[in-house]
Amino acid sequence: MVPDFEAFFAPLLRALTSAARSVEALAEDCADSLGLDAASRADTIAYDGRPTYVARTQMALQELSHAGLSRLDAEGYALTEAGGEAASAPPRDRAALEQYPSYRAYRERHLARRGA
Repeated sequence: MVPDFEAFFAPLLRALTSAARSVEALAEDCADSLGLDAASRADTIAYDGRPTYVARTQMALQELSHAGLSRLDAEGYALTEAGGEAASAPPRDRAALEQYPSYRAYRERHLARRGA
């Protein structure tokens, strides 16, 4: 079974400490780090056929980017300075991302658009 996207935060931050990486490479690193077996890696998202672990990697990367911990550049995803600091004590869930002002601002914008 593939864990929820929040479980990908720590493996992603660790994987990004070495160099900028593609989503695909990061997804494989996360799958290895999380101990996903072949059946879990074969699980796909029903509506688009992507492997679930790749989709969860992308979701986690988006959340980390909104928190200012990672960024996408020409070479792939990379850590920001704040992300480098967070790698030693990674956030465990979305609630932990609330400590970052950019994440709080993102959530406020997102909720305002939804009318919440």
